Amino acid sequence: MNDGDLRRKNRGEIDADSRKSAEMLKMLPDAFLFTGDGRQGNFVRLKFRPNPKYRPPSNESKVFHHMEGILLIDAKQVRLAKLSGILMSDVQFGFGILGKLQKGGTVEVVQSEVAPNEWEVSLLDVQISGRALFFHTIGEQQHEVKSQFEPIRPDLGVREAAARVASDSNQTMARSPGSR
Repeated sequence: MNDGDLRRKNRGEIDADSRKSAEMLKMLPDAFLFTGDGRQGNFVRLKFRPNPKYRPPSNESKVFHHMEGILLIDAKQVRLAKLSGILMSDVQFGFGILGKLQKGGTVEVVQSEVAPNEWEVSLLDVQISGRALFFHTIGEQQHEVKSQFEPIRPDLGVREAAARVASDSNQTMARSPGSR
């Protein structure tokens, strides 16, 4: 809260993640072949698999391109609501010398409408493993859940926001089973 440099660094990391996510979304139409798979509630369900003609431009897109899975699309707003994929084959970097990710890894991203026409990532779950440079183990296990979105005043300051988060956290802990 008191460290402006740390806040800027954190904001930079969040912005970089957003840019990477946007790049991955942009590659979807070229990188995959899609087939309709009906509806799931209010969503259009699509199966995806790698497009053999696509040449991934980066290591991240190479990993992504080895996946098969399901997309759920909000047809009214033409928004991606969910991407769920599994790594269908090992992914090698530098002919396996630089690294290798093992088949079977999973990625799930869920976006939720948090306000009219405003969508945010509400679930990110990544479970991928492998090795890098011969023996270094890669274990990317990430599970983030975001919920209880609510609007705030545009003039809300950092201190007031921090106090509000602390208050909300204390209330959540008090309601949790097994808490004091």
